[in-house]
Amino acid sequence: MKLVRLIIAAIAVTAVCAGFSQASESDRAAIGKLGQLNQDANIYQKPATNSRVLYVGKKDTYVAMRSMDEEWICIVMADGSNGYVRAEAVTRLPYEVSLKKNEQSTAPRVDTSGMQNRGSNARILPGGDWRAWCVREAFKYVGTPYVFGGNSLTRGIDCSGLVQQLFRQVGVEMPRTAAEQIHVGQPINNLAELRPGDRLYFTDRARQRVTHTGLYVGDGIFIHASRSGGGVNTSKLEGSWITNLVGARR
Repeated sequence: MKLVRLIIAAIAVTAVCAGFSQASESDRAAIGKLGQLNQDANIYQKPATNSRVLYVGKKDTYVAMRSMDEEWICIVMADGSNGYVRAEAVTRLPYEVSLKKNEQSTAPRVDTSGMQNRGSNARILPGGDWRAWCVREAFKYVGTPYVFGGNSLTRGIDCSGLVQQLFRQVGVEMPRTAAEQIHVGQPINNLAELRPGDRLYFTDRARQRVTHTGLYVGDGIFIHASRSGGGVNTSKLEGSWITNLVGARR
C-alpha cells in the first residue's frame, strides 16, 4: 500500500483536484482521463498478466488513464512511465486529468510574510496554492484508518488531526481539535465562494459543539477522516452534511 501511494497517488491524486480546478487551460497540461480502481488490482509493466507486477493498487485508488481498450488501461505512474491494469478493474470517471505546467510533487514554499498569531500558536497565511497542495496530498492517504485522537497519516488519524498534519507539512500550525480550528482563519459565508483547501466544520446532531472537519476539494466534494466512512475518504456536501455544516474557513 505504501508503494502504491508513493508511485500511483502522486500523479492520480493530483489529477482529482486538477479536474475541479478553475485555473486557465493555458496554465495546465492535459495527461488523460480520471479513473478509480473498483477492486484491488495488479499494476503490470506491460499489458499482459504474465508481465511483471509493479504494484498492487488498492480499491478506491484514483488513477490517471493515458489510454485504454477493451482489455487494458494504461495509467500514468508518478515518474511519467506507463503501468497497465485490467479494464474491468477501473471505473471511468467524467473528468479530464491535467496538471499545472512544471508542477512539483513536493510541498510548496509558503510565503510567511504577513503572518498573524491567533491563539494555540496558529498561523494565518494569505491565500495561495499551498491549500490546494494540501488537498492533493490528502488524497494520498485515502484508506488510512480512523483513530480518535490519532496523528499518523498512515497508521491512523481523526478529522482534525488530518487537517493539522497536512497544514503542518507547509509550515502552517493549526490547533488540534475541530472546535478550536473553526476560530482560525477567514470565515466563508457563502458556499459558492468555497475553494479547494478551504476547511469545513460540522456540528453533532444536538448542534451543541463543533465535532468534525474536512477539506473542500471542489465540485461539492470534501475529503475527511471519518469514523463512519472507515477512515480517510471523500463525501458529497449534501444531505446531513449540509444540515450539520456550521462554518467554513480559509
